[in-house]
Amino acid sequence: MTEIADPNVAAVYALPGRSTRAIVDLDAIAGNVTILRHLLPASTSMMAVVKANGYGHGAVMVSRCALASGVTMLGVATVGEAAELLDHQITAPILLLGPCDVSEVRRAVSLGIEITVAGPELLDAIDAAAGEMGRMARIHLKVDSGMHRYGAAPADVLALVDRMAGLESVELAGVSTHYAAADETEHVANARQAAIFEQVAAQIRVRIGHPFALHAANSAATFRGMAAGTDIARCGIAIYGLAPSPQVGLAAGMRPSLSLMSRLGRVHLGRVGDGIGYGHTYVCEAEEWFGLIPLGYADGYRRALSNRSWVCIAGQRCPVRGNVSMDQMVAGGLGEACRTADLVGIAGPLSGGPGFEELAELWGSIPYEMVTGLSDRIPRYYVANGQVVATLIEGRLETV
Repeated sequence: MTEIADPNVAAVYALPGRSTRAIVDLDAIAGNVTILRHLLPASTSMMAVVKANGYGHGAVMVSRCALASGVTMLGVATVGEAAELLDHQITAPILLLGPCDVSEVRRAVSLGIEITVAGPELLDAIDAAAGEMGRMARIHLKVDSGMHRYGAAPADVLALVDRMAGLESVELAGVSTHYAAADETEHVANARQAAIFEQVAAQIRVRIGHPFALHAANSAATFRGMAAGTDIARCGIAIYGLAPSPQVGLAAGMRPSLSLMSRLGRVHLGRVGDGIGYGHTYVCEAEEWFGLIPLGYADGYRRALSNRSWVCIAGQRCPVRGNVSMDQMVAGGLGEACRTADLVGIAGPLSGGPGFEELAELWGSIPYEMVTGLSDRIPRYYVANGQVVATLIEGRLETV
């Protein structure tokens, strides 16, 4: 087994457990948050978007790290995601960014989370539930300025505001929208959406006469200065050190926080004519050393990467050979000195392997889908200053 040079990796593999592991560098997340904060006007606060299990990194630990680094609010996609944060004693304001089914309204209100509203049915259900509980529910009105996903059409917004004024148990905490193409610098939709949102927000101010928070900017929009004039920036992908798009890169000093690694489960010599994996989509044309990696598409490593991607073993670039199967895959081109239990760098900065951006490009997708698709069965190890500080294994979060 090769000696492990990096202190974070060495600390992770000093602990027992499954060979395949995700390593989350909390120092990287803290640094990314700090840089993003400095890009924002002093009057604009920052929300960390931690939906989809913190973009695959683990929502609870990411939230704790981000809040300690200057974030003041958290964004989630489901009521269950909010409940998980609250179960771990996270007390910062949490906003449900997308639609809430009416059947979940009572739970959402009882949890005290802020809820995004775009229509009268949900608004009335929130007011009724909050009234029965003797609570005041904080809501954010979502404006569809041109993305045509969740949100109220601009022509319907003032009617919703007027309806809200007649309710006793809801409070307008914010007005938001979402840009469809903030990561495309020349896209005409950006200016059009910004103008629509500004106009609607001005109309609401006149109508209700009390302050509320405006928010529209995601990571890409934050990098491009589009958070100016708003009160909250909703930063997601950039917190994790991944660029929003090829056109909108990270700021200087930001770095990826997630690395995916494993150990070889078997090393063997393939001979001419030997086929590898299901369907024998790779057949040896010469003798070749192969290594088995206990990682497959059930872990989120996409089958579409079969015969296309590569991993790092003993400092060498080793191509993935044959079809990725559910729980295992095979790399070829190994050196004769490789042995069972040698480290495999699959993705990310600590691995020596490709970045998630490269894997996503090989797959024909985006890094968002790559990291959020990593299965919960991959254990997460959280490192800081060369030490493992927490683990998330089989659904149990434990400090070390």
